[in-house]
Amino acid sequence: MLGTMPCDWDTFHQWEKEQQRRESPDLQRNLAILEQMLAEAVALGAFPPTDPLEGLEVVLRIARVVNSVPSAA
Repeated sequence: MLGTMPCDWDTFHQWEKEQQRRESPDLQRNLAILEQMLAEAVALGAFPPTDPLEGLEVVLRIARVVNSVPSAA
């Protein structure tokens, strides 16, 4: 079972960095994945949202907090 195996996160992150270094980005593949994810969201009825403004208040509140932090420079 997947959840029962212990995970060495340092080893995993090292492996992940190596994979990223070896593989160059593939725009065509990434766009195909994006299109498949969009098709799945539409098929599940999760996209487009019934109310496009739903959750906007939360996004605006987060933006205000982030923008109110003084810059480190």
